[in-house]
Amino acid sequence: MRVFRWHAIDDFLTCRKKFENRWLKNLEPIEAPKALRVGKAVHSVIERSLKERADSSVLTSVLKEHELVEGLEAHQAQECAETALELIASTPIEPLSDKHGLLVERPFQVQLLDSYTTYRGRIDLVANVARKGPYVVDFKTYSMSADTLYMDFKMKRQMWSYVLALSKLGLECVGYAVVLLKKPRSLSTESEHTLFIYNLTKEELSEFEQELLLILSDIRQAIEDNALYKNTSACVQQYGACPYLELCSLGSSGLLQEVQEEEDTSPLIEF
Repeated sequence: MRVFRWHAIDDFLTCRKKFENRWLKNLEPIEAPKALRVGKAVHSVIERSLKERADSSVLTSVLKEHELVEGLEAHQAQECAETALELIASTPIEPLSDKHGLLVERPFQVQLLDSYTTYRGRIDLVANVARKGPYVVDFKTYSMSADTLYMDFKMKRQMWSYVLALSKLGLECVGYAVVLLKKPRSLSTESEHTLFIYNLTKEELSEFEQELLLILSDIRQAIEDNALYKNTSACVQQYGACPYLELCSLGSSGLLQEVQEEEDTSPLIEF
């Protein structure tokens, strides 16, 4: 592999079997995990609201598009989206632009130091936060402890990789900001949020790039050695249960479908 995305790296670090299914065999669960449906809807609301400068009416239309009209999932998506929009307005979180428009839900592509590896991804938002910045801003819906999420190795490295990518494109970010949106557990409860802001130095980014290259080398070696085993300790940590859990014990029949990578029509970030 010469082209990597963070989600592929994340899958490898979580469970090599999941990485193999998704990124080498192009297989995904037929039924998407419920947590992903809520998260995608929330991101869509944020994107539409910022790009179209739309009022709260966009929330209802987006939830309908994602078939989240009633029930707990719909309530979770609505509460998290409303909380995110309120936070964006009050902090404030002010989106920045490149030559193609607002830096909201935009893809990037850069070459790493080895000149062999292409790193691609999609950033939620690049913005000034509380009049300071620029920061890479990421919105995450969750059910677990915010402290647990924040300290998670992979989440922090994901954000570092986005800051690194933007630096290679010519934008030196101060660091990153993560907005954690806690999903309500019942129809009678509301969403809660936590905003973490972390500043990064050039030295930290340089060290991280070397670390990232070592991880990518491990991935290539694992593919060559066919060392793509499952990580049983991660089977029930993500989304309550890994969507590949039954696959590991029962086989893929009726559980997975082959998928084609959707073409991203948004322009690459360019300064």
